[in-house]
Amino acid sequence: MVRIANWIWLANLDEIQQMSGERFDEGLLKILRDDIEGSNTDCTPERWASAVFSGPVPITAWLGIDQGTDVLQVRLDLPAELAARAEALLHLMQEYRLVR
Repeated sequence: MVRIANWIWLANLDEIQQMSGERFDEGLLKILRDDIEGSNTDCTPERWASAVFSGPVPITAWLGIDQGTDVLQVRLDLPAELAARAEALLHLMQEYRLVR
C-alpha cells in the first residue's frame, strides 16, 4: 500500500468510490458528505473525514474540505500498482467535473 495526496473539486467525490469499484448506498454517502462538511483542513489541528472503500480495489481515504471553498483535500492509501493511475485521475479531477 502507498499513500498519495492531492486536491480535487468536491463535485468529483463520487469518483473516489469508482476507483475502488464500490458504491455506497445513499445513507452511507450522506454520512460521508456530512463528515466532509464538518472537516476543516485549515484549522489547527486539522479535521478530516475518513472512509474505507472495500471494493475490489481497497482504498482508505481521508477527505477534508478547505472551508468556504469547493476544494476537497484527498489522501488515499491504495495498492502500489494503482498509484500512478490514481495520481493521474486526481489530476484530471482538478481540471474537469467527471461524469459517468
